[in-house]
Amino acid sequence: MVKYFTLNLYDNLGNHTGISTTTGQLEEGIKGSTYFTLGDTKTIILPASIAHTVKLSAYASGFFTLDLTELQGDTIIASTTFMGIPTATLSAGNFFGEGVDIVLY
Repeated sequence: MVKYFTLNLYDNLGNHTGISTTTGQLEEGIKGSTYFTLGDTKTIILPASIAHTVKLSAYASGFFTLDLTELQGDTIIASTTFMGIPTATLSAGNFFGEGVDIVLY
């Protein structure tokens, strides 16, 4: 479940999309990005042309699934799923991408 994680994206200019660690408010500072939650699923969608860094930070122990999906319009053209990834309190991870949507649950 992603309820154990914060999900944040940064572009090459330092713009941020995710929940601010200082205000607790939603920021969608990357042009064209959208952040939303549905239950325990956290999703950020951004244009494929934007290089980005994904930052994950755990605040509890548990497991999560990471879905990376590339869309062309409304059509999925590529998808990768990583299931059962363990986390412990204070776990953190970064990865870099371009042209993918990130879904965690």
